[in-house]
Amino acid sequence: MINFMLDPEVNAREVMAHGYPVADSRTNALLPEEILNDPILYPAAESLDALEFGAAATLTDPNRAELLARFKSA
Repeated sequence: MINFMLDPEVNAREVMAHGYPVADSRTNALLPEEILNDPILYPAAESLDALEFGAAATLTDPNRAELLARFKSA
């Protein structure tokens, strides 16, 4: 089953049926341009950079560490 789902042609049909993005270049080569150019499915790298910083800032926030320590001690 796993090998079947990982087949690029099968995976491309799944993408077109369910509308999720994939990172496999073999599958992307089989997809229509309107899916590959959809900014919801494949956002521009510059719009994701701020999210990466936000996640890092949240994970290293001392307030978060204190809150988690309170939960663990309860």
